[in-house]
Order: sequence, then C-alpha cells, then structure tokens
Amino acid sequence: MGLLDSLLGSPKVVDEDAEDEEPTIDISREDYDIAYPVAVRRSRLQEFRRLIQTERDTPLIEGPMADTMKEALNDAWQNTMPNDQTWEEGIEETRDNAEDLIEEWLEHTSGDLNVIFVPVGATRRLRAFLVSCEARDDNEKDSFTLPEESAEAVSLLKKLQNATDEKDPVFVHRDQYPSSLWRDYNNQPW
Repeated sequence: MGLLDSLLGSPKVVDEDAEDEEPTIDISREDYDIAYPVAVRRSRLQEFRRLIQTERDTPLIEGPMADTMKEALNDAWQNTMPNDQTWEEGIEETRDNAEDLIEEWLEHTSGDLNVIFVPVGATRRLRAFLVSCEARDDNEKDSFTLPEESAEAVSLLKKLQNATDEKDPVFVHRDQYPSSLWRDYNNQPW
C-alpha cells in the first residue's frame, strides 16, 4: 500500500449506471460538527469582550431599596422561568455563555481579519446577553448604561446572524469549534 492510499484510502470505482446518487464523504461525528464560516475583525470581538467586562463590573442594583428590588425581580423571574435560577443567576449565566464564545473565538484569532466558525445556537447566546444589557440599561434603578462598545457588539451579532441565515454551513473539526457549544452526541441526534 502506498503513502497516498494509506492516507486517503482506496479510490472507489464510480458506477456510471447509478442514477441520482450524490457523492458522499464519511466523516467522524465525534470530531466534526457543522458551523458557518464568517470573516470578522478581531477588534469587534475585543469590543464585545469590553462590553461583557463593563456589564460585569457594574453592580446590578444599588441604593437603599436594592434588596427589596432584587427580591421582587427574583420572584418575578422564578415565576416565569422553568428552572430554579434567581434573576441574578440568570443574568450571570447569560453573560458567561456570551463570554465563553467570545473568548474562544479570540483564542483562535491573531491578525486583524480572521475567519471564525459560528455554531448553530451561538447567535442566540450573544443575543441573550445583549438583550439583558438593554434591559439593565432601561431599568432606572440599575446604574448600568450601554457603553459605546454596544454598537460594535450589535454590529457583530448582526453580521453573524446574516451569515447563519444566508450562508451554507460547513463541517468544522473540533479543534476549530468553540468547545462551549460542542455537541453531546449521547443526547442529540446528528
């Protein structure tokens, strides 16, 4: 067996009489998943990271009525959400989900313009974080205000959403795929 045969396998004989057969490629579902390739500027990812840091560093609610307000928000949150999280835990989880994605993409980028791979569901995580930022900005009792970085974050999200809506997905090796969204193949069909 030659080197190419050992690397690529034996070529298959094409049956010219076979109709309506599409060529297929066998890939390992443990090592590959689908995602959308998107060219982004590293600076946009860094702006999103700064927004996450600003939101984290701004206390949720301050002042003399802070505890009463938090209790009311937690009660309302727990009545509408299916899990046992508090309002503060929900905001923290939303932030952490967005941060995990942004940090992993930043690890895979180096120059100004890069290609990142956007898994199915990634834009929901980023959108949820931006919605929570907007809700905090709208709350008069919350000292958080949307900084300038939020415009870049919204722009990045829009670009990622357009790519997932308009482009065809590709198979991506696990090394290039954000590990925070790697599928659990024991629980999900492929």
